Amino acid sequence: MDLAGQIKLLLEQIILTKSFGDPILHKMTKVKLLIKGINVDDFDDESEDDPDMIRRLCDIAAEFGLNSCFFDQFKGSEMKK
Repeated sequence: MDLAGQIKLLLEQIILTKSFGDPILHKMTKVKLLIKGINVDDFDDESEDDPDMIRRLCDIAAEFGLNSCFFDQFKGSEMKK
């Protein structure tokens, strides 16, 4: 199963959902992710996806209060490296 781009998709969705389209909140959300050790700019559509990182991003989304079906679809998946 080719999962390339899933991390980028999750990051974009976290930022979009958390920022409500506000440019200042967009930057603040990226900084919050950076503080948690995730540099958004390190990932693109071709980045190989790590199941552990995907789970971590789902946990961060929940921490941010972003409980939606979008994030839940990644949380329960049994992905192999």
